[in-house]
Amino acid sequence: MKDPTAKKPELLSQLMPELRYINTQDGTLRIMFPLYFVYTMAYLTMYLAAGIVDDKHKKRKDHLLMQGMRPSAYW
Repeated sequence: MKDPTAKKPELLSQLMPELRYINTQDGTLRIMFPLYFVYTMAYLTMYLAAGIVDDKHKKRKDHLLMQGMRPSAYW
């Protein structure tokens, strides 16, 4: 049961003060992260391409297809 004489609590809100951002790295992270990301992706792409070429050279896909594997499962 609700009490008809009960009052709703009064809520107050206040914004917190903003801290000033100080860049201590002089943008090195802003420069180095994209370069690191590009080098990482280039290495990954090279590794995957070498794996696909190796599979084609050794005809692994053909052997797996002869054993009954579906082509969609290979990729």
